[in-house]
Amino acid sequence: MLLIYVYNIMLKNDMRDDLLKSFKLLDKNIYDLRIGKNHVEIASYDYINRVVADLFSRSYKVINVDNFSNNKNFYDGLELMNNGMYWLAHEVLENIWRDSYGIEKETLRFLILICAANVHNQRGHQETAKNVVSRALKIKTLNEYNGLNISLLRQRLINNGWINIDNL
Repeated sequence: MLLIYVYNIMLKNDMRDDLLKSFKLLDKNIYDLRIGKNHVEIASYDYINRVVADLFSRSYKVINVDNFSNNKNFYDGLELMNNGMYWLAHEVLENIWRDSYGIEKETLRFLILICAANVHNQRGHQETAKNVVSRALKIKTLNEYNGLNISLLRQRLINNGWINIDNL
């Protein structure tokens, strides 16, 4: 699977479905599109037709998801979250979660759900995203994990009633 990140572009989530339909007509391998704060993330089963990215007339980067399939570096996951690359962050954190136990496992599940909520948000599914955040907030977690203040993150989610995590 490949992801293409088109940078320095601002789109609204209500454009997502029509844009995805148009891209699927251009390239049958495209199966998902997620709109971040300043980028668009296009997911493809195979080779991505660069015409799709070139339509934006912006810079872009192609990432092979297989390169992340065994990544267990927590700080890579945080960096991906900070850059709004929640789908990949979810993959990295899930790799760590598989080998964890107890409260550490639950803390990672909390972070994975926050990533999942942001992926739903990027797809324009705000109600689903809010439901996922509600589920995450019910999880008992550590107060701190590898230098990340989980208590503060939890409080931000409660106070803001929303996700969009920046600068963890």
